[in-house]
Amino acid sequence: MMINYYSIYVLVLLLTFLAATFLGIIFLKRSPAPGSITLAVLMWCIAIWSLMGALMYFDFSFNTRLILAKLRYVGIFPSPIAFYILVLNYSKGETTATYKGVGLLSIVPIVSSIVLYTDSMHHLFYSFVGMRDGLLVLDNGAFFWVNFIFTYLLIMFGTCQLVQLYIKSPTIYRNQAGLLIGATLVPLGANFFYVFDLLPVKYFDITPMAFFLSGLLCYYSLFRYKFLDIIPVAREKLFESINDPVIVIDHSGRIVDLNKKALELVVTNETQDLSDGIVGKSFQIIFSSWPELGSIVEEDGDMQTRCTHSNEGIIKYYHIRISGINGVAGIPGGKIIVLRDITEIEIAFQMVRDSRKALHENNLQLAEANRTLKEKSITDSLTGIYNHEFIINMLESYIQKTGPEKMRLSLIMLDLDYFKNINDRYGHLTGDRVLREVSQSIRNSIRINDHVGRYGGEEFLVILPRTEIKECRVIAERIRYNLEKIDFPEKGLVVTASLGLAEYNGEEISEFIHRADLNLLKTKNKGRNTIEG
Repeated sequence: MMINYYSIYVLVLLLTFLAATFLGIIFLKRSPAPGSITLAVLMWCIAIWSLMGALMYFDFSFNTRLILAKLRYVGIFPSPIAFYILVLNYSKGETTATYKGVGLLSIVPIVSSIVLYTDSMHHLFYSFVGMRDGLLVLDNGAFFWVNFIFTYLLIMFGTCQLVQLYIKSPTIYRNQAGLLIGATLVPLGANFFYVFDLLPVKYFDITPMAFFLSGLLCYYSLFRYKFLDIIPVAREKLFESINDPVIVIDHSGRIVDLNKKALELVVTNETQDLSDGIVGKSFQIIFSSWPELGSIVEEDGDMQTRCTHSNEGIIKYYHIRISGINGVAGIPGGKIIVLRDITEIEIAFQMVRDSRKALHENNLQLAEANRTLKEKSITDSLTGIYNHEFIINMLESYIQKTGPEKMRLSLIMLDLDYFKNINDRYGHLTGDRVLREVSQSIRNSIRINDHVGRYGGEEFLVILPRTEIKECRVIAERIRYNLEKIDFPEKGLVVTASLGLAEYNGEEISEFIHRADLNLLKTKNKGRNTIEG
């Protein structure tokens, strides 16, 4: 009957060997995730442990069985170290076990290996080695207990870290940490029962099978809770001290974590658990109502930009900062997205922009007012042409240019004929209209660089730069002719003018105007509606 038990035990060990090897390959294919390689190594250690343990029960010689018993430790010694590194991988989210750290942890297993393989010389690892009832019997020596205590301390220390992580983590991380704690306690308990002969069947080491069960728990966690993909990131330090919305996503675009400020952008119930429909889900799905942010997050590399968010008609402005998280072996580990509400700043800037715009508009209005004021100061209010003061100043300016530039300059003094009779017969309103029509006609008769101004009453002064007297007569005749052709609606109203001409010859401005005025008097004496000069 005992042989059947042993046969079943050996069969289970061999199945454990095959399954652990297969699981190791699966975990290795997940190598971009933190801890997957460590899990693969742990599974292969269990596979070696199981295979050597099974072969010990085959019908081999004593020495062969002893060698197989010692070869078990090729898988046994690295197992606690692999487990502890796995805890670090999980809790820190990166490969934190350095070569130096692994070397220090390996001191006890290495010394134990030396003691084990030289045990025949000192019996420190096995106090007794022999055969009993056809089975290999190994009684534990002093150094076995040294390695035993080291193994349990390392595993218990890692378990304490997992418990601490379980207490501080949100729900989804508790599920992960809880599975890891269970995966730790199962083989630990099984080994304890074996070492202290508490099992109902003697010599059955069920520790590798318990470790395989732990591997199955990790395998379940891998696909159920995205274990090794969704890793805690020192949440209490990273999030709770930040007043801005913070979101962490992994390399696949799933939300790893988000603080309460970020949660307010998604749900209205602030007490809702972070893992309730959010953590572990696609960022693009959770923030589907904010397509602008989704497009920004999709872009590669670190970046800073701004975007808007509209919620129930309220528009807010955010400064977006996206930073990459270093993964394992250079593979991207995800992104941290920090959103800073800059609505108040944006409103302040908008007020500044509005103020600048209003100031610019006021400046334009002021410039227009100044232009209008200036125009009024130089123009005649009735006719719209230059007034007496400005046309005289302009004449003085041209006279100053005649010397250095040797510029020819001519002048026309124009007086309307019998204008008093027009006012007396048709009224002053008609007289004012006549003055406006005459002013416009003179403007249309002169060149673009010529100037006309109201000298006083019904008298007008026309400045002709770069013009000698001969050309001046042509322009004066055109003015006279066009005035005579103005068609007024009043019956019998015809306007004519007398024009006196003069070309500047170096005299004072008053003498220059006086010569043009004398020629004007000559036209009056000749019968009016003529030119003289």
